[in-house]
Amino acid sequence: HLGMEMAVEALQPFQTHSHSTEFLFIDNLDGGLLDTVLEKIHLADTLLIIASKTMNTPEVHYFIDLISQRVSSTFFQEHVFIVTAFPERIHVSIPNHHVIVIPKEISGRF
Repeated sequence: HLGMEMAVEALQPFQTHSHSTEFLFIDNLDGGLLDTVLEKIHLADTLLIIASKTMNTPEVHYFIDLISQRVSSTFFQEHVFIVTAFPERIHVSIPNHHVIVIPKEISGRF
């Protein structure tokens, strides 16, 4: 998740509000780590961004299932965005405007 942390740091000078925003990254499938993060946050004020180029790896599906077991059914509808090149592979119900599609031609991981 070093790339994500660097992006957040690079954008900090452009922050337009006075209150601080905390960014937390979950970069592995440890359910204990997820529980620790969920204990620290207030879900009503949380935006969860799931980034997976293919949305096809077992890890991504496992992570979404872990989250689903720990939050209300409306959380995905209100607080989750997914970044992917394959939106047809998303297996949770979120609004279409919460899906950010990256062209398949862009190589690399995200």
